[in-house]
Amino acid sequence: TESRIREGMARYGLRLKPFLNPGGPQSGSFARSGLPGFTLIEVTLVVVIIGVFFGLAALKFDALTDGSRLGASAREIGSTVGVAFSQAVLTRQKHTLVFDTANGVYWIATEADPEGDDAAGFMKKRALYKGVGFKDIQVGEEVFEDKGLLRMDISPLGVSTSSMIHLVNESGDEMTVRVHPLTGTVTYYDEYVEYEAYAEGFDFAD
Repeated sequence: TESRIREGMARYGLRLKPFLNPGGPQSGSFARSGLPGFTLIEVTLVVVIIGVFFGLAALKFDALTDGSRLGASAREIGSTVGVAFSQAVLTRQKHTLVFDTANGVYWIATEADPEGDDAAGFMKKRALYKGVGFKDIQVGEEVFEDKGLLRMDISPLGVSTSSMIHLVNESGDEMTVRVHPLTGTVTYYDEYVEYEAYAEGFDFAD
């Protein structure tokens, strides 16, 4: 068969060029290039070095983001608060901010979905970032330090009670999320700020 192919190709001035080098060393269907390769020890050493660098980078990243996780947790709570106030007004239904201070979880509850299991976006259950927890929550002048469920109702008019949500991380850094009761806007403090009893129950100067 090969001779017939060669004769046919020769008739048309074509030549069959071998893919492999007949005179050189061969392995399977491919010829060796003769270039030096890597030994198993060399490959293993490179993998170990890369793993060490990634490990050091991860440790450094964790150390650098310890404080940023605290700030991110505070701002996500603030976003959830804003959504709760907006939804209460838009739907003309009471919405409730639920804080599970024992597990670092919070969500927006409605009569149809009290556990936040069927919600999406900022309505669904959210968790504080790693290493961040609730220190306490102040609603009005009352401080809730016990771990458990705390509910903050928002009326269909978008009115709630002035509150201070205090967060703390593993390094002992603290942040405060203050909820304005008439607008649902929030103010962030990079420290523990206690609730102050204003003459009218709300400070419009902030």
